[in-house]
Amino acid sequence: MKVKFWGVRGSLPVPGKETVRYGGNTASLEIITENKEEILFDAGTGIYKLGKKLLNEKYTKTIHLFLTHFHWDHIQGLPFFAPFFDKDFHIKIYFYQVNGVGGRQVLESQLNPKFFPITCDIFSANVEFVAINELDEIKINGVTIKNTLNHHSAGTVSYKVIENGKSLVFMTDNELYCKKEESHPTVESMCDLNKDLVEFVKNSDALIHDTQYFEFNFSEKLGWGHSNNAAVAYFAHVSKVKNLYLFHYDPDHSDEKVDKLFNQTKDILSNELNSETEVTASYEGLEFIL
Repeated sequence: MKVKFWGVRGSLPVPGKETVRYGGNTASLEIITENKEEILFDAGTGIYKLGKKLLNEKYTKTIHLFLTHFHWDHIQGLPFFAPFFDKDFHIKIYFYQVNGVGGRQVLESQLNPKFFPITCDIFSANVEFVAINELDEIKINGVTIKNTLNHHSAGTVSYKVIENGKSLVFMTDNELYCKKEESHPTVESMCDLNKDLVEFVKNSDALIHDTQYFEFNFSEKLGWGHSNNAAVAYFAHVSKVKNLYLFHYDPDHSDEKVDKLFNQTKDILSNELNSETEVTASYEGLEFIL
């Protein structure tokens, strides 16, 4: 599978001179499988440029879009996703239904004429909404996609993509639990308090994880549904992840602050944990192959 980041920010887009290197768009990830299936994760503002690219692709007209949840920064780009307006496309949107609210209702409310000048009625593409439940396995032409519930708002899920024995986990908007009395994570507490997620992620080739906060000010953010860099390092280590990709950066974090976030995380993995996990700070345009 070929993986490309189109948006790596959390909360809201932050274009400008301070975010040039890592990018200012919100969450959007693209995977192209060995059989040329187009699988997307989340629809933040990064999906705008991705959609324009897909209009020019000749090998596929079917798009599988998996939403982790319906918070603004993960659906902001939907009204501007160009394939919606092309009759040659079949777009399947997968989502976790919460309290009876589904993907169509969310999209229709976002495209309400009171807030936006168009409605879903003018879409030319064949748009299909697919409700999923926890532990469902989606099969797409040789690829298996699993999901599990996150430590975030109700209905937020992570996805694991498995192809040819390789696995990638997309786990954004997730708060890794730590003991309040501990000033720094421990292997024991990470395993005890996050055993469900450790089991889901275990031995993955790649983990893309929410790293919105630094450890030093995380006490102010407890319960907000996001993780700090030290917890993410410990989590990747105990889960025996091969490659960790930092993701969902705080909108207040300049490129220099993300550099610092990365260096601290790398130091924890290498010098504190003597871990075999490699770490990369994701940025718009970053590509890799599993």
